[in-house]
Amino acid sequence: MIGIIGDKDTVTGFSLAGVKKKMIAESRDETKNAFEKFMHMPDMKIIIITEKLAENIREEIDQHKETWPVVVEIPDKKGKIKRTDPVERLIKKVTGVVPEVKK
Repeated sequence: MIGIIGDKDTVTGFSLAGVKKKMIAESRDETKNAFEKFMHMPDMKIIIITEKLAENIREEIDQHKETWPVVVEIPDKKGKIKRTDPVERLIKKVTGVVPEVKK
């Protein structure tokens, strides 16, 4: 089974694609409750969650990285979240300099 946690538009789109388990969330508490509910469904295999909401419950998601169900983060209707590379963040913290990446 696949579940979706997201804003109203994202959830509606996945519902039209046939995803039956869906939760609309706007706050951290709503997101956390939806995530925990899906995690406790024995037949749940994939939880799709928008990046923005996933950032609100990052600690909970990280605790379940190596267990079922698989958590897949997707952009919402506003697009991808710009994230800092963890290695880059560590280098900046240690040296105070952001490394230049050549493309």
